[in-house]
Amino acid sequence: MNYATSTTPASVQEEWIREGVTIWGGTRIYAIGNLEFGLMARENDMTFEVDPGSTSVKVFYYANRGNANNLFWQTDPVSLDVLLKPNGRYQVQGVYGETTVRFKIVDLESKTVLIESSETQVVRRPNPFMPGPSIVPIFIPVK
Repeated sequence: MNYATSTTPASVQEEWIREGVTIWGGTRIYAIGNLEFGLMARENDMTFEVDPGSTSVKVFYYANRGNANNLFWQTDPVSLDVLLKPNGRYQVQGVYGETTVRFKIVDLESKTVLIESSETQVVRRPNPFMPGPSIVPIFIPVK
């Protein structure tokens, strides 16, 4: 998705890993600078084109580790301050543990880690993309 006004935008890609039908997840982008995407449902492994410069990238972890009781592994959004170069290519990644994750932004050209967060707690929560239980109306004919 292109949000850049610059002719030399930077690209920031999400990390998404799929190991099976019910085992998938990764680091999602919540916001870049003043562009807030929130917890919206979108394609996996998206790339965002944005203006280069000093900015804050908010990320969160979202995963299905076998989906028990319709709960998903998630974190609250975490801010990472970074300087994006013109025409730079970056990826948000995670170092995933059982109960924690550390987020980082990697420069894909030099393979260097630009910034890394402290450990963030991972918790099980309902799907943020589908608030509330599903309600299916049933028509019952009256005699």
